[in-house]
Amino acid sequence: LDGSDPRRLVSLFGGGFAGWFPDGERILLVGRDTPDEEEVTLRVLNLDTGEQVDLFRHRRLRGLEISPDGSWVVVAN
Repeated sequence: LDGSDPRRLVSLFGGGFAGWFPDGERILLVGRDTPDEEEVTLRVLNLDTGEQVDLFRHRRLRGLEISPDGSWVVVAN
């Protein structure tokens, strides 16, 4: 990413960036798809392709950690 071609990849409410995966191509996000949702979604976003994968939904997500090899995500509520 060099900032020369800005585009919206995702819209989330009440959350945001939670971490980079070690491959440098994916980020971990937390948030709601709409402002009135009660549960937040833990989502992986591929910055190159725009592909989004929802991992988990819960009322509260805290204590997020990506493993050193990027193969798993820990959620400690």
